[in-house]
Amino acid sequence: PEAGVEPDGRLPEVVKWDTRVAVQGGAVPGSYLSGMEPVPNGLQWDIHLVAGRQTTMMVRGQQALLCSALDLPMDRLIVDGHPSGALSMARLIVTQGRPLAQQFDHPGPDAVYNPETGYAGVGMHADDQMAEWALFVPGWGLAGGVIVGGVGSGKSTLMKNIATIAKSLGYLSVWACCPVGGQSFPALLANVDWPAYDIAAAMRQLRAMVRVIEVRGALNNVLGRELHVPTPDSPGILCFIDEFHKLTSKTNPDFKEANQLLEIIAREGRKACVALIVADQTVNLQQTFANNDVTRSNLWIKNLGVLRVSSEVEKGMIPGLEGVDPSELPERFPDGSPTSGLGYLRGQRTAPFRGWFTPNADQMLAAAPVTELDTITAKTIGDDYLLRRELRTQAQVDQALTLIDLDPALLEVIAAENPALAAAIAADAAAGRPRHQHADEPATPSRVTSSGAVLSLAGDFGAAPSLRLPDDPAPATPATPTTQTGPAGRQVSGPAQRVLELIGSGITGTGDLQAAYGCGETRMRDLLNELETLGAVVRVKKGVWALAGAAAPAGPVLRSDRQLLAHAADLIVSSQFGSTAMLQRKLRAGFAEASTLIDDLHALGALGPSTDSSAARDVLIRPDELPDLLERIHGGRQAA
Repeated sequence: PEAGVEPDGRLPEVVKWDTRVAVQGGAVPGSYLSGMEPVPNGLQWDIHLVAGRQTTMMVRGQQALLCSALDLPMDRLIVDGHPSGALSMARLIVTQGRPLAQQFDHPGPDAVYNPETGYAGVGMHADDQMAEWALFVPGWGLAGGVIVGGVGSGKSTLMKNIATIAKSLGYLSVWACCPVGGQSFPALLANVDWPAYDIAAAMRQLRAMVRVIEVRGALNNVLGRELHVPTPDSPGILCFIDEFHKLTSKTNPDFKEANQLLEIIAREGRKACVALIVADQTVNLQQTFANNDVTRSNLWIKNLGVLRVSSEVEKGMIPGLEGVDPSELPERFPDGSPTSGLGYLRGQRTAPFRGWFTPNADQMLAAAPVTELDTITAKTIGDDYLLRRELRTQAQVDQALTLIDLDPALLEVIAAENPALAAAIAADAAAGRPRHQHADEPATPSRVTSSGAVLSLAGDFGAAPSLRLPDDPAPATPATPTTQTGPAGRQVSGPAQRVLELIGSGITGTGDLQAAYGCGETRMRDLLNELETLGAVVRVKKGVWALAGAAAPAGPVLRSDRQLLAHAADLIVSSQFGSTAMLQRKLRAGFAEASTLIDDLHALGALGPSTDSSAARDVLIRPDELPDLLERIHGGRQAA
């Protein structure tokens, strides 16, 4: 307090600070306020902390206790870092009234983005400062983020607003994924470059992003640059995922692979201009992030939006917001209006904010242009990206035909609402593509009552087919034996039959089969074990398979010079170190040539599949097996 000012002459906030906050046992004992100044919508003070015992971060984390001590709702108090940068000081702002109860109209994507900083405004703070979210930050890379919020908190609107800005930049390919069939944000899914509506499609997106990171990492290394800077001709990738826990939990058959891919994207994506913005109703380390704090901390290193949630489990789990419990944010303001969009951004400021009021959010999102990937990146990903629209259209056709089976009149409704889908249905019918049959189901379901009477439905009824969109559309594969049976006439399952066809087409390595099928390691191992148990395939050697009874496969097609490949094999097997960089040094080869050598050695069974762009591959051949490997190199088929 200033000298000569009587205690009863101080403002109520200062009195409460001195008697409730600064006392022994208070939230910030020994601290005091000074330098009161008016600011937009309120008053501002400097907070003086006890040097050596308290820091700016500590007092920011006491937000809830400070609100309690000052008799303020959470949206009226802001604790910021001090402009001087001193960690022994902070800045306190107390707003007058409830400024965040008003709705802030979205000024448009162009008006909220600052290209010099790479930050975009996603709403307003109580002191009329714009609440900002990092996108591509010059010199740092593309930022991901985490958004947590319960039902009705404004989470989906915040994601749509960020996606609209990202699309408007013209140098980001925006993707979206909702693992629960698109229920979370249908408008976002309908207006992005690559939408995913289920877990299987989400896995294809994650694998695609990791492939892009690997290629761009190599390109950055070759060109001697640290970052891939996005341009319209070589755009970055920003993927929005809602219900994030569906990917990381064990309900995902490939959850182990999913968590590995997510960690790679979170750690390495920014330099390759690949990032994720994920949303869920919790940021619990175990429930949402599968106990992987590397993924969690890297995802929210620049952006974290915390809106109202229904549970109290988040308190103390968010760095910089340790004293904030999102469940304490009110559901309604005193005037009865909903608090949608009210929350905290942990980034440049840790302060309450209110997201933009955008009743036309869907229209703004649709109006923003869609940026597609460049040819090199698209081909790097392959058919998963190149055929994304065809696969989605076919999935919609299958779902629509299933519904039309139940009610033929629905076709007229579809024709009126979605002519394009109706045309696709007609084309599908004209092509005569076989539909799924339920031959094993009884034609007339019946039920026996407790008195023994048999009740049955009149007419020809079958079981209602699934309305679920197919998780894993079957890729086109060469024609091979159509049906296989094992001992006792057991028939090979549909997924295993696809693996059988891939092996018959010449894809024999476990890792190559996994990539061609588009599944995780665990799933492919299960399918191969099923085929081996049925006697449909045999294990030629570790990681290599062949059709049962088939002639020994011809050697793989080799693209490298035989003498150079033999030299590379000698180096790798002798050292038991399968590294592209090592071959570059030892053979004075370029990256492309060394990569081809590595691929040929993998095709020969000497090296395992690639797991990380910077990691050496497993060497599968012992030194005493080197002569046999060299013989196979000189006897293999040379590519034209």
